[in-house]
Amino acid sequence: MARKPRIYFAGAFYHVMIRGNHGEDIFFEDTDRKKFLSLLGECIIRFNCRVHAFCLMTNHVHLAIQVGETPLSKIIQNISFRYTQTMNKKRNKIGHLFQGRYKAILVDADNYLLQLVQYIHLNPVRAKIVKDPEKYLWSSHKAYLKLAHYEWLTTNYILGYFSDTEARALSFYKKFITCTSNNNSEINFDISNQKSFPAICDDAFMRKVETIKKKSVDKSMLLLEQIIQPICSFYQTEEVQLHTASRARNYAKIRAVIAWAAVEFKICTITKVASYFNREVSSLSRILNQIALSSNYHSELAKIREVINNANTQA
Repeated sequence: MARKPRIYFAGAFYHVMIRGNHGEDIFFEDTDRKKFLSLLGECIIRFNCRVHAFCLMTNHVHLAIQVGETPLSKIIQNISFRYTQTMNKKRNKIGHLFQGRYKAILVDADNYLLQLVQYIHLNPVRAKIVKDPEKYLWSSHKAYLKLAHYEWLTTNYILGYFSDTEARALSFYKKFITCTSNNNSEINFDISNQKSFPAICDDAFMRKVETIKKKSVDKSMLLLEQIIQPICSFYQTEEVQLHTASRARNYAKIRAVIAWAAVEFKICTITKVASYFNREVSSLSRILNQIALSSNYHSELAKIREVINNANTQA
């Protein structure tokens, strides 16, 4: 499987971009943006993570997010699924709102977090929507300047880089964001087409990350997440639905297919898949056996195998 698993560990910082399907709009009016931010705030509380910066553009979202114990994928899948449900109901549509797998790059906070926040807050300026980032309503820049307030937004961490005194920190922060001498052309925070190693850092940071990964990350779980997305896309469902308490047979079947693929691609055991979805091993195994023994599913499983191979080769 060609796709490299995302790097995850508690406390890690990421630049995340969620884009509309086929580059189409995801926000159509201000109430949509307010709803997305409300859901984002709920996710931050639920998953105990931090958002240090955000910018909502018409067809995509930028986030500077710091995770806790919950992997980044769970957080983004949750907000994407819930916002899609809201918009599909509102616009009387079905299907995907967001484009496939979200984009994310691990960021060395000590050396690059300030530049990332600057990059996110200047997004509307680069897009020529406004000349002054302070004039853009849908980024966290105004909150940093105390012109807006979001209870869930973490601003003290960034401001602390500038000064221990709030007034001085705000003054230096504003100059940093808008100063033309801050040329970040050598730092590529544009992850719209990112396919290379997903990190912005130096070698010392990566050695530190590798040490953390060896101690805390189950690589099989990272690989499992790689096959879940294409399988969910194949069945036109969202992973979040597979974690619900619903006993719908279709969801049980999809979980069983994921278990089959995990074994087929030598990723992990059925027991680990059951644990991942918080299901009984016996129930998952029973449905998996029914699928494996039925000739009606042979062609379907062959298509699943092809979908997974294609997804991970093209990524």
